[in-house]
Amino acid sequence: MSLPILLVPCTKEGRGGGHLARCKNLQKDLQELGREAILYKADTNINRVWGAIILDNFSTSREEYQYFSALGPTIAIDDGSKLPFDWTLNLLPALSDTQSANLNDISLNPLPFRRKENPFRQLSEDKPLQILISFGAEDKAGLTQKYTEKLLAMQKQNTQLHYEITVVLGPLNKSEFNYPVRIEKNVEDLKESFFGFDLLISHFGLGAFESLYAGTAVLLAHPTAYHRKLAYHAGFADADTYIQTLPASIKEINRISKKVAERYNLLNTQYKNLADYINELEFSVPKLCPVCGEADVGLHTVIARFPQKTYKKCPRCGMVYMLRNSPPPIEYNDEYFFDNYKKQYGKTYIEDWPHLKEVNKERVRWIRRLMPLTQKSNNGNGEQRLLEIGCAYGPLLAAAEEAGFKPLGIEIEKHAAEYVREKLHIPCVTSSFPSPARQEFQNTASFDAIVLNYVIEHFRDVEKVLAEIKRLLKKGGILAFATPSCSGISGRKNLKAFLKNSPEDHWTVWSPKLAKKVLKHYGFKVRKIVITGHHPERFPLKLPQKLLMCISRLFNLGDTFEVYAEKI
Repeated sequence: MSLPILLVPCTKEGRGGGHLARCKNLQKDLQELGREAILYKADTNINRVWGAIILDNFSTSREEYQYFSALGPTIAIDDGSKLPFDWTLNLLPALSDTQSANLNDISLNPLPFRRKENPFRQLSEDKPLQILISFGAEDKAGLTQKYTEKLLAMQKQNTQLHYEITVVLGPLNKSEFNYPVRIEKNVEDLKESFFGFDLLISHFGLGAFESLYAGTAVLLAHPTAYHRKLAYHAGFADADTYIQTLPASIKEINRISKKVAERYNLLNTQYKNLADYINELEFSVPKLCPVCGEADVGLHTVIARFPQKTYKKCPRCGMVYMLRNSPPPIEYNDEYFFDNYKKQYGKTYIEDWPHLKEVNKERVRWIRRLMPLTQKSNNGNGEQRLLEIGCAYGPLLAAAEEAGFKPLGIEIEKHAAEYVREKLHIPCVTSSFPSPARQEFQNTASFDAIVLNYVIEHFRDVEKVLAEIKRLLKKGGILAFATPSCSGISGRKNLKAFLKNSPEDHWTVWSPKLAKKVLKHYGFKVRKIVITGHHPERFPLKLPQKLLMCISRLFNLGDTFEVYAEKI
């Protein structure tokens, strides 16, 4: 059963009623989908497990964010702050210098059904220009009165001006309004009226984009400097610039409005539903840092945002980790090791098996070199036990057996585990890790070496994994793992691009420096780091490939690395 959604609208004086109206509509739509949705009030019972906290708050304060982020995954809508929300949605265009959102999509707004067949059309001179003035529910800045008076003054000076004025007064507008214009109050669905006008005079907000979608031109006035910046960035025509020359300037206003509509894809018919989008999200947001267990994850720094994932950085251990709003579209099955592997490397895992074994021979040699000569297993026969977590089809296990280890594999993919048992005749457990219920892992300090080859980044909860590895390793035993590095040439060249291209099931992002810090926290001393994955073609420099390879090796710019650490 899906968890309930908590909707938190901005109800502060001076912020209008748009945030509350949007949350009420979203609540209604979610409830129609069968999802429990609660509109937050001061007396709301928050002591529940929430599927998500929707903050439609204009600009959330740090205190508000800390309060609500402790309740569940946070989704901020059109928020002007730069707080580290788990997800951010820009349903209206944001300033270019604000923090990028996970998703920018105007079409998730409830756009009008009624639209002009010929949007932004040339007007007939024998018909009056139909002007609609609407400044939202409150209009604290008094712009309704200001621009109504301007238009009426222009008509008084020139009786030949050919336009008609309709004013919509919002439910929170408390100003006295006695002007010879058509006045509308308590309009239930204003967006369905826009198509009947030639021009909307308003401020930056949803109404302006609804009007563009309906095919009606827009002039924007500005209650605040922030609204002015937003309107300028989006490209709207400025009311003070063009209002004095109406109706002659309507042709130019139409041209500018059409350009804005094209920029935000509002000329094409589209209708999406924000409730559908929210209802389908399945969040994976840790309550603690997945590596060191640091508790205040709500204030971890956001590194990058993408439509399905957000990357944050823990201030205590420095780990960059991934949050997701849907499960990774990857399954560990035959396709993972065959079709997917072949797409990336040009051959299947089995076809590449001999090469992988040769590569792993060197890893096994490093483990052997670093292991104390007196290290013996608890079984008393002199054999040193090696466990590989996520052993796949066993090339490292085979190399370890040849080197004199007594190997054991653990692999979640059943066909791979069967291959290790039946073809290589090496013990292999079909299971996830940690797996304390398995008999093979009951004894503490039962292994001399534990290896993870490009596996550690696949764990959501690295803290549990490292704690279990420490328990299973003997004192002086070697933990060895290989993983992608964010400090290689790709990460240094463009970290955001590196994270964007990071596989969808890589929950943590490592570097050699970070590995030393994290492993020390768990009682390991790093004995050796080997930088691998050198790619001269990824350098932005136009130099000979051999020279770039030397530079990459000299400055440790490989995109992967291996770490060998001793349990102390």
